[in-house]
Amino acid sequence: MKMVPSTDSPPPCSGSFRSYSESDNLDQRALRVRTSCDNARYCDEKLSAPCSISVDIGPAYHPRFLHRKSWEIESPEELEPGSTHEPFDISPIVSPIVSPIVSLLTSSAESMSSTVSDQGSSQRDEESIKEIDEATQRKSDLREQLEMERAKSSTLKKERDEAVLCASDLKTKFDIVEKEKDDAEQQLWKTRHQISRLEKRRNGIFWEGKLALVQAERDQAVTRESDSLELKKEAEKERDDALELVTRIYEFQKERVEERDEARRIASKRLEETEQAKKERDEALQLAVERLEQLKEAQRVAAESLEQTKQAQKLKNEAEVRVGKLLWEKLLREGTQKERDEARRQLKEAEGRCDEEKRQSDLLHEEIEKMKGENKERGWCWTSFLGALFD
Repeated sequence: MKMVPSTDSPPPCSGSFRSYSESDNLDQRALRVRTSCDNARYCDEKLSAPCSISVDIGPAYHPRFLHRKSWEIESPEELEPGSTHEPFDISPIVSPIVSPIVSLLTSSAESMSSTVSDQGSSQRDEESIKEIDEATQRKSDLREQLEMERAKSSTLKKERDEAVLCASDLKTKFDIVEKEKDDAEQQLWKTRHQISRLEKRRNGIFWEGKLALVQAERDQAVTRESDSLELKKEAEKERDDALELVTRIYEFQKERVEERDEARRIASKRLEETEQAKKERDEALQLAVERLEQLKEAQRVAAESLEQTKQAQKLKNEAEVRVGKLLWEKLLREGTQKERDEARRQLKEAEGRCDEEKRQSDLLHEEIEKMKGENKERGWCWTSFLGALFD
């Protein structure tokens, strides 16, 4: 048995012993197992010692608050020597108890007899512990058996309810079967009544009338059969015509489907060609627009260069005329007649060159304007031609 130290706080010291409850059994068992071994060792020590005045009267005769743990029993030297009070749970094994019993029991023989009596009480305690364990085991077994009986009772109750439901279902089915049986008996009675009526009717008809009736029925059956044969032939003919018509319709639909597929293929091809033509037209228009832009840029550059040339020539001519006038004035003031004539001639030549360059610039400007008009007309004609071509 495993030793478990007590977690309960010891009760205050009282003058009378108290009875042990079930809560004390666990601590008491651990202490008894420990003290039984200690008693044997203590007895051997006392027998080997020359003289001893302390005796172990057993743990069963001391209240619970005087019991100490096993480690406290084996180490009594931990007590402080200067303390004025002793702990209330000192073990009787190691603590020197001063009592009338100790003063009277002074011999080693009496100590041994008390040790033997302690061992007997320990055995009785162990037997009582075993009986308590057996009772606890029987209690747990009875509790488990009670739980099993309860489970069986609940299972039987559930089976009883299911049996009741099954019985009610069987009763319902039995009632349905009984009703069907009654309906079948009623139908059987009606059938038997009709059979009896037919038998009476058959017995009441004369054989001649019956023969004539049978003959007439046979003739009618032959007529109906011939009519049915003719109708069957007509139906077969109509079926053949319908099959032929269905075949023609199928062929016609097949031809229509082929024509539709061909038309779709041609339309898709035409659409692709149209898209290709539109693409080429767009590319040609783009090229024409780029060409026109280039021509416009060239015309703008030419006009700018012409304007710059005209401006430079004008400035040059004005400078020459101004220089000529200055030279003429200088010659008039200082030069001779010959120099004056030479200056007059150079001035006239400069004025003539200025007029010639002005006339040439006017002609060049007219030619540029003419080229602009021709380019505009050519671009419009080219655009119209491409639009007419692709449209």
